[in-house]
Amino acid sequence: MTKPKSGKRSKQPPAVAAEVGVALEAIAAAAPQARLDAGARTTVLLEPGLEVKDVEQVRQGLLDALSRGSAITVDVSRVGAIDTAGIQLLLALQNEAANRGISLEICGESAPLTQAAMVLGMREKIRIVTRRD
Repeated sequence: MTKPKSGKRSKQPPAVAAEVGVALEAIAAAAPQARLDAGARTTVLLEPGLEVKDVEQVRQGLLDALSRGSAITVDVSRVGAIDTAGIQLLLALQNEAANRGISLEICGESAPLTQAAMVLGMREKIRIVTRRD
């Protein structure tokens, strides 16, 4: 095995660089999108994945929304994959918002979320509002 000459950086092979690029895109895709509405309500649009591999990224976005101190709407309509970690995150969000006195509304229709909550016996604990605009 030879060492690279000092002062020169070794380049990553194209396959590794491509994998890193895909991984970064996956992380960006998991991040929830938040916006502050005119009525001082923060709306967070969750991305399709709310599984253990996504939860830390989503958790950080939700904590950022909580730190604003304004009412929060979390739109779950795009959630297509969720597991126990995702359900736990939504329950923890509800509890933390209540502890901080922040109004929280979880809205949208997501069959995977509803199914996971039912299987885990948490359907009555997660308060999801279905809107008809």
